[in-house]
Amino acid sequence: MSANLSRSRVLFEARRADAFSPNQRTDPHRPIEIVIEVLTGAVLSQVHCHATVARVVEPPPGRDVGAIAVTVGDYILLAT
Repeated sequence: MSANLSRSRVLFEARRADAFSPNQRTDPHRPIEIVIEVLTGAVLSQVHCHATVARVVEPPPGRDVGAIAVTVGDYILLAT
C-alpha cells in the first residue's frame, strides 16, 4: 500500500520488508520495475516505473508494518 506518492518517489507501507530481494534493497544502482495503481476519484490508472530502492524501514517492535521508499527514474502511464 502506498503511503506517499510524488513525481520522483513512492513510499510503501510493507508488511514484509523482504518484498524486494536483498540486492535490490541495498544496491542503489540496481533498477526494479513496478506497476503502481493510482485511484483518483472513480478512475483507476496504472503507472509503470523503473525505480531503485532508496530506504527500507523495518517494522518497530510490536508492529508488523514497516516501509520501503523507492526513487522513480522513468515512468509511463498505462492505458486506463
